[in-house]
Amino acid sequence: MGDPNTGVVLDEELYSRYYRVIEKFYNGKISTMDAWFHLYTLADAQIKASLLEKARNSIQKGTSLAKQLSLPDAVKNFEQLSDTLEKKRNSY
Repeated sequence: MGDPNTGVVLDEELYSRYYRVIEKFYNGKISTMDAWFHLYTLADAQIKASLLEKARNSIQKGTSLAKQLSLPDAVKNFEQLSDTLEKKRNSY
């Protein structure tokens, strides 16, 4: 898939490898500080790297943490991310 205006073509393998590096980085962050925003970014990277089951687990953990902290906007963001996950899951 490419951009017809620029001729730029997305390298799916490189894209997936990049987000696996991001996943590793945020797993390290979460191991030292279990913060909802790290879980959100981790889940987003996992979706982009097609690590869908891991993304589902990160979304569930992040949603639970955001609810415990009474952060309705963060909960809504996780719900939107969950929708993105489902769309990707259904595209396979």
